[in-house]
Amino acid sequence: MGITAAIATKYAADVTWLVGLSAGLPFVILFIVLIVTPRRMLAERRVTTTLALRRSWYAPTRMRLLAGAVVLIVFAFVPSFVGVNLSTWSAALVYVMLFLSLGLLVKTSGQISLCHLAFAAVGAAAFGHLTGSYHVPWLAALALAGLIALPVGALVAIPAIRLSGVFLALATYGFGILLEQMFYDTGLMFGPTTGGISAPRPDITILGWHLYTDKGFYYVLLIFVVLTVIAIQAIHRGRMGRLLKGLADSPVALETHGATVNVMKVLVFCISASMAAIAGALLASLFSYGIGTNYSSFSSLTMVAILVIVVMGDPWYAIMAAILYGVLPGYITVANINTYLTIIFGASAATFALQVNRLPSVPLFLRNYIDRLGGRPPETALSTEELDTFISEAVVSEMESARSDRELAKSARPAASTASGLAVRGLEVRYGGVRAVDNVSLEADMGRITGLVGPNGAGKTTTFNACSGLLRPTAGSILLHDRDVTGTGPAGRSRLGLGRTFQKAELFNSLSVRENVVLGREASMAGGNPLTQLVGSRRDGAVVARAVDEAMELTGIGPLANLQAGLLPTGQRRLVELARVLAGPFDLLLLDEPSAGLDAGETVAFGNVLTGVVAERGAGILLVEHDMALVRQVCAHIYLLDFGRLVFEGTPEEMIHSDVVRAAYLGSEGAADDADAAAALALTEEVIEPA
Repeated sequence: MGITAAIATKYAADVTWLVGLSAGLPFVILFIVLIVTPRRMLAERRVTTTLALRRSWYAPTRMRLLAGAVVLIVFAFVPSFVGVNLSTWSAALVYVMLFLSLGLLVKTSGQISLCHLAFAAVGAAAFGHLTGSYHVPWLAALALAGLIALPVGALVAIPAIRLSGVFLALATYGFGILLEQMFYDTGLMFGPTTGGISAPRPDITILGWHLYTDKGFYYVLLIFVVLTVIAIQAIHRGRMGRLLKGLADSPVALETHGATVNVMKVLVFCISASMAAIAGALLASLFSYGIGTNYSSFSSLTMVAILVIVVMGDPWYAIMAAILYGVLPGYITVANINTYLTIIFGASAATFALQVNRLPSVPLFLRNYIDRLGGRPPETALSTEELDTFISEAVVSEMESARSDRELAKSARPAASTASGLAVRGLEVRYGGVRAVDNVSLEADMGRITGLVGPNGAGKTTTFNACSGLLRPTAGSILLHDRDVTGTGPAGRSRLGLGRTFQKAELFNSLSVRENVVLGREASMAGGNPLTQLVGSRRDGAVVARAVDEAMELTGIGPLANLQAGLLPTGQRRLVELARVLAGPFDLLLLDEPSAGLDAGETVAFGNVLTGVVAERGAGILLVEHDMALVRQVCAHIYLLDFGRLVFEGTPEEMIHSDVVRAAYLGSEGAADDADAAAALALTEEVIEPA
């Protein structure tokens, strides 16, 4: 790097674009290395702590609209009482737009970007060149500046597809510094002079209002803020908002339900970059010049930190953050104030990081008071016992409704369908020199439930991950409905009819139970098309509503519909995950220990649900389960894995009397002890019939 930087410095006088290469070279290399390095070498190796789940609560729409109207009126009267500080408040309006666009990326979708002001700089430079060099009208230049930032956002999204955590932070921060060091001072952006490039205000008069003046332009900015708030709210309340919240909570679950996560990441980076570019152009227009110092790369990091610290809902976090970032420093004139503010900011960030697991939510009495004013039924704090009661009542209701279908379910249980479902051929998965799965072949036909059992560590979940596309097998092939999907990703397999649950429930914890189940159907509709990820049709809404109602009724979780999924006990979380996969357009289900956390009565009802799904829909199910009573109740055919190898295949009755099965669970010595073997498989000897 030193030699390359020295050569760049030597020839910079003749090759102008080499001027900033010496300072930006480390970040060029950093960005390239993080893009080309294999993902397995960029895994997080530190032990990280999961952040405490915060209760999600938003005031009723009526109250939010009222509060928004009050804030808008206050901002409308700002020019009448701020005097010479009007430019400070005008800049704060631009910062509101910047924080809203950054919040869409960080707060909503869970991505990280430490180069947000680089997008703003691109917009400011593009706006200046369009209006100055090409004489494009003001509003058209503003729109084009937003469009020019789209490919820049897509470029920065490349590391977001491959990286997460600190590596993504490094990549985006490196990109911001790279742009600042190498391009800010070139003719492509702000030019070599400290004066920057000209960025005019709109020279228009409307009903006597001169938009060119400080006061007139303030109201122009206020209109853009309102439009940005409306756009952000439209995104949040639409399909894309639900998908982005799901992306923040569990990208794996979203991918296995049919939505292509990589497309979603590129899309949100592009939208955020475009909004930031428009805000950057407006900031340049406010000061009549675009100057690189207004878009410092380090300020991007500061903005992200402030955004994370301000734990408010949208758009309030953006307003508060803009006041802290842009207005407050303008009113403090103490000597060395920047030093003091930096110290206060650093202390606040460190305190927030240390206390993040103990941040209080809005008190229940205050939530209830605001809910009553907004016409929403008051919220009640439910205990675990009350949640269990809800589920128990729903279970009884489901068992009653299932009585008429029980005989059909029983007759469907032992029958093998001729329709092809999932076929695994010679599957092998290695981790280094360890074979987690060794030459496993199995089939899960349509119209029946197939069991996959074995001791802990036998390779069952690894097999599931290979079947669903979450890991690439070392050898072998996966066929779904006679189609080879070995090279197809999890979203593609999902759209072909393969759905799954997880050993540890992968819910969208910040969303309600109903919103979780909605994404079970809507994710596949979004697919990999950016347009379908953005919006859905009215017909889509009707299909989703019908599928969600049916799935929630089938699993008996209707009483939990409005509760936050992440706050539910384990048993209820399992049922929510099952309802989500049942709501999807899947005909082959991979269920990974779905009864974990359920009591005996719930497990029996759960088995009725599974056999009912097979009987009514003709679906196929591959079930990983440790509850042998449930396995005997529902499975027509069983495979047993031990140390990654397939050691048994047969019916439940054959499994009970198999010496191989006893050896797998008890070891060779234990297998010789018939008394111990009988005790270990005692549950499987009980034929549990629905009460």
